[in-house]
Amino acid sequence: MVASLAQALQAQLSLDSDETRESQEHLVPFIERVRPGYRAAPHHRHLARVLEAVERGERRFIIITMPPRHGKSEMASVHFPPWYLGRHPNRRVILASYGASLAQMFSRRARAVVQSEQWPFPYRTSGDLAQVERWDIERHKGGLIAAGIGGAITGQGADLFIVDDPVRNAKDALSATVRESTWEWFTSTAFTRLQPNGAMVVIGTRWHEDDLIGRILKGGTSEKWELVNFPAIAERADILGRLPGQALWPEQYNLEALEEIHEQIGTRAWTSLYQQRPAPAEGAVFLRPWWRFWHPNGQDFPAVSIRSGDGTVILIPSEPLPPVFDETIQSWDMAFKSVDDGSYVVGQTWSRAGSRAYLRAQRRERLNFPSTVAAVEREAMLWPDARARLIEDAANGPAVLATLSSRISGLIAVPPRGSKLERANAVSSLVEAGNVYLPHPEIAPWVGAFIEELADFPNGENDDQVDAASQALARMLHPKSGTIREVIAQSVSWASPEAPAAWSQGW
Repeated sequence: MVASLAQALQAQLSLDSDETRESQEHLVPFIERVRPGYRAAPHHRHLARVLEAVERGERRFIIITMPPRHGKSEMASVHFPPWYLGRHPNRRVILASYGASLAQMFSRRARAVVQSEQWPFPYRTSGDLAQVERWDIERHKGGLIAAGIGGAITGQGADLFIVDDPVRNAKDALSATVRESTWEWFTSTAFTRLQPNGAMVVIGTRWHEDDLIGRILKGGTSEKWELVNFPAIAERADILGRLPGQALWPEQYNLEALEEIHEQIGTRAWTSLYQQRPAPAEGAVFLRPWWRFWHPNGQDFPAVSIRSGDGTVILIPSEPLPPVFDETIQSWDMAFKSVDDGSYVVGQTWSRAGSRAYLRAQRRERLNFPSTVAAVEREAMLWPDARARLIEDAANGPAVLATLSSRISGLIAVPPRGSKLERANAVSSLVEAGNVYLPHPEIAPWVGAFIEELADFPNGENDDQVDAASQALARMLHPKSGTIREVIAQSVSWASPEAPAAWSQGW
């Protein structure tokens, strides 16, 4: 009986020793030990592996982008610093954020981890336990300093410098003065504190194309930075191997919850904060304030709010849809390969009344080939007055044309001549002139995403809606030209004072 109890005790001690060693060597087991109940998702485990490489000295300059409330600060700012100091008690960590209060909150929680009973290392912090601006590891030279961006950083340098949430809010993100001040602090204060062979980790949610992370990625410093990006909804070449359209943390934010957030905050904020793809407030091809809007005849709709490049909100009145149109066409941009490669199939229905074009409807989905054929047939039945149905002669286009040529009338193959940018530029003047109308967002909630994709072009993640729209507008603008290249050639003269007359004659 005594021997049995001794063996059980020895087995438990061995198990405890293994668990302690695991938590000392790896970040996720460490967090699980000091924070019982913690469950790491795949993106947390990937982030932990990156931070462990930083601790080993294998990676020195890392940028981590992740949506709000997805656990980036919990791991990188609250638990990584104490684990790092546990392994290197003679090293110094500087932790900075947009405000001193946030950095001190991270510091307070990190220090509490060191003082907890679950702490697996053989030393604690020294000095006043209420001190959060700076605390040290007892009997060692290491410790942590917390500071706000823009403030002075006194004391020793940093072997590890963490900048977490460098942007406070949208107001600061839109302020060129604040952005410049942040950059000045980063280059003249933060970098001067980095020890030789020290590491720097910048963690944040993207707010603006010229925010701190944006400037670093544009080559603002001489160091070679590595970007570790976690979009809320997977896109192409996802770092975790997710298929396009899959949520980052479905246990906390499933697709339905993410779409609700998207609807609440709008497409521009969504692509920045949740997809980490901030776009210039004003694009070079299709500016947001150029679009006009329509609503059903006989009804009243409010003006549409559009934010311009300088942050100013512009109200664009909505106009009633004309009762009669001169023509209606459909335009299709087909996907490449399978439904899993991230490509969209886009089908748009456009109508023309005089010199104005109206986007009546749009279908945008990831579809395989059979579903694509079914979608084209369905849209043809829904819009029987569409006499021309344009299908780009690329990707799945030729196969769709071959399959449906005997079943649907008016199918026209459109060779994609010229670059995407050339085709978009050929019709952008029509949009700038205020001659292109989109359905009111209250009628078509997808219009916000349409506007943002065209505003992002040519630097955005997707351009399928751009391709379908430019194909339709080029055809309607010059219905007898036969090819888009002729439209591109004719567009050169549109900058002349006679352009409006040319547009009218072209219709």
